[in-house]
Amino acid sequence: MDLLIRKAVPKDSDTLTKYYIEFKSGHAQYVPKFFLEHRKITNSFESIRSAVKGMILNKGGLFFVVEADGKIVGFAYGEVRTDKRTVFPEMVVGEIKNLWIKDKYRGNRISSKLKDKYLNWFKEKGCDYVLIEVLQKNPANKIYEKWGFEPYLEKLVKPIK
Repeated sequence: MDLLIRKAVPKDSDTLTKYYIEFKSGHAQYVPKFFLEHRKITNSFESIRSAVKGMILNKGGLFFVVEADGKIVGFAYGEVRTDKRTVFPEMVVGEIKNLWIKDKYRGNRISSKLKDKYLNWFKEKGCDYVLIEVLQKNPANKIYEKWGFEPYLEKLVKPIK
């Protein structure tokens, strides 16, 4: 398998939008039901494509695509931001927000290669620490813990009707 990890470009938007929809639907089992109801209403193909293009063009972000034999088979999005907390000193944070590989290509250490690319980029950007965003019940948590990430913050949600 011939792998290429490269920066996403706007012409990738349609393919990445299809994969984002697959990514989100694959995570539906880990998301509270009221979020799913809201997403059905608000997330059209066009709105997702617009968000994907925004991430690709975000100067504070880095959107990678993974190609195998010339076809996109995965993606990851990360960004650098300033963490401004009232009580704690301001810090520069690198955050891997989304990471997805097509089922057929999992188990080939592709996500580890993406993680390494982000860690290098975050180091270049002067980040103090790195976060990875993951749903609490997602089995990928085990992989992230093997990489040295530790559970840090738990958020509880409740709909307001």
